[in-house]
Amino acid sequence: MSRGDGRLREGVPFLCRVKVIIPAPMDEIRDFFLPKLEGWSTIGSPSEQEQADIEKILRDLKAHIDWRYKRPEDMYCKVKKMIAEWGIDDMNKRARRVLRQTREQYMLSHFKAKKKVEERNGAQTLIPYTHILEVVENLKLDTSVQAEVTLLMLASGCRKIEILDPTIEFETAWNTLKNDVDPTFIVQNGCAKKRACKNQAKVRITKPLLFMSPAEFLSHVQSVREYLADREKGTRATLGKTIATSMEKLAHKLWPMSVEQGHRTGSHINRAIYVNCAYTAFGRGDESLNHFVSRVLGHDELSTATHYMNVRIVDSVEDVNKPK
Repeated sequence: MSRGDGRLREGVPFLCRVKVIIPAPMDEIRDFFLPKLEGWSTIGSPSEQEQADIEKILRDLKAHIDWRYKRPEDMYCKVKKMIAEWGIDDMNKRARRVLRQTREQYMLSHFKAKKKVEERNGAQTLIPYTHILEVVENLKLDTSVQAEVTLLMLASGCRKIEILDPTIEFETAWNTLKNDVDPTFIVQNGCAKKRACKNQAKVRITKPLLFMSPAEFLSHVQSVREYLADREKGTRATLGKTIATSMEKLAHKLWPMSVEQGHRTGSHINRAIYVNCAYTAFGRGDESLNHFVSRVLGHDELSTATHYMNVRIVDSVEDVNKPK
């Protein structure tokens, strides 16, 4: 059977009839989607129940994409193309209907996302600094790759992919006054959100380093990249997804106070904790948190800082609401 010709061989299970070739970034969607289709092997016109079943599968898939991806609408066209290659007209028609997003729908989803950020910032997660120090010490004893990446995120505020991607380089910072390596800063060459154009130098960010020395940081980065070297599949998205699930589970374990508040808790919380700790120790006297976030995390817009205000570092949670 050739893909896309719509012909199906009777008596052959549905998943064996077609050979679906999916790009690496689609692996997670494929793993979620294909098992749900087992047993759905309609030939010809599907019954009403089968129509309802496949529509539910597609809606579950859309909900999964909406949850896992920052820009889900960018994935819809890829999934629709994948489904079209199977050559099943009814599924293709329903996929186009379920996985479409008008401009109005996009604006609505953007507004909802913005509102969620505002609501989350209105009920900050209070994290005692003593708890952070305890987490850091435990991570240093944990030899798993997800623990090592989490430790590096807490130390530098780097995105997960910036730690994994070998095209983004790190080096020690030089203190010109002391004419020596600065033990409190690290230099990052390259940024996941800012790709250097041809003949243009990489973005260079000098940022505070917490909880470890520059030598320790560089050693940990090398260790992580060597561990994942044989798993690299050529794309940054695939690199990130290699340990995405395990890091999310670890974040739930490390920061239960965020989970208990009903906040979505993933590896991003490590960047929020870093930037709030670093701002307290290294923020210039006349510098706002918004500007500090943009400067050390590599964001262009000052408004992006709102995504890092959902946590608040405190000496003790019990002391926060005591009368002055």
